[in-house]
Amino acid sequence: MSKTNLSIRSQQQDSGSPLRVPRPIKSPCVLVIEDSRSISVVLKERLELSIGAKVTCCFTADECHHVFASGRGDFDVAVVDLNLPGALDGELLDLVVRLGIPAIVFTATFDDYVRDAILERGCADYIVKDHDSALDMVQVAVERLIGNQFFKLLVVEDGSSARHSLVTVLQRQRFQVLEAKTGLEALDILARHKDISLVLTDHYMPDMDGYE
Repeated sequence: MSKTNLSIRSQQQDSGSPLRVPRPIKSPCVLVIEDSRSISVVLKERLELSIGAKVTCCFTADECHHVFASGRGDFDVAVVDLNLPGALDGELLDLVVRLGIPAIVFTATFDDYVRDAILERGCADYIVKDHDSALDMVQVAVERLIGNQFFKLLVVEDGSSARHSLVTVLQRQRFQVLEAKTGLEALDILARHKDISLVLTDHYMPDMDGYE
């Protein structure tokens, strides 16, 4: 992929009003896996107030396993501390990702090795606890992931590897993602899906370029 263009469409463009994230019809469910009770309580209160979330807090690995064993797997987002009593090597992150729950890692330990390991494990985002605005960033990240599900994106890329990589990243962010291998296929999808909000297109393709 030599060059990428962004083309934005929205149902609100004609009116000139900004594109806004709809408030969820049902209360979103958020799982907070964090051994600090003060952090968990503050985050729970913020999310309940800002988006009406139903927040479940787990302070140990045993509590987290109990939640999932009881049949609770309907979480929209999970905030995961990497190091919890009973799971000191990120095992709970692996469990959350395996269950298909978008995960935001909230950790005090961070370097290049940890960053690469987190991304390889499939988390949606990661935030470091080393500054005053960390909780603000977690709240924003949760709200963003909750809101992303309402937006449909189209990825246009003739290279299967590049297309798959981009689609994977976007789906991890909870976007609805459609994909096309050619410009003509993209035009057909656009004609059938009037609710596409964003098009990410390769510039150089066999049948037409990204500008066309």
